[in-house]
Amino acid sequence: MLGHLLLSLSLPLFIGLVFSLAFEALLSPRPAPLWQRPMAANVIHLGSWLLLFGLFTLLLQRPWFAVV
Repeated sequence: MLGHLLLSLSLPLFIGLVFSLAFEALLSPRPAPLWQRPMAANVIHLGSWLLLFGLFTLLLQRPWFAVV
């Protein structure tokens, strides 16, 4: 049961993070590529995404809705 829970949370979390990074490619002016940014900027991006994902999952109780 724990494995199913981790899979049902980790897949939307990972896909949402990939979409978040892909969305940055549409911004103008474009930010620096992921590998050229300081580590602190990447940690802030990941942390804010995790915070928002957790908040929306808590409110909506559907991980796939939290991605949108």
